[in-house]
Amino acid sequence: TSISYFLPEHDNNARIDIFDMSGKLLKSVQIEQSGKGELNVNTLGISPGTYSYSLIINNSLIDTKKMVISK
Repeated sequence: TSISYFLPEHDNNARIDIFDMSGKLLKSVQIEQSGKGELNVNTLGISPGTYSYSLIINNSLIDTKKMVISK
């Protein structure tokens, strides 16, 4: 699964958090490259279903989107 993001140039404290639908944090990945980027998420070990992921910059929630993993 690929997640596209944009990180402004001077924001160097960013991460993408992936949650199940009950709100449990499954993965947290630090983002270090500014500008447009793409995070490739290894979904092995994650059951098929609906999940959410959030872009967090400087401890502020920027955006949350849904992600569906199928077999």
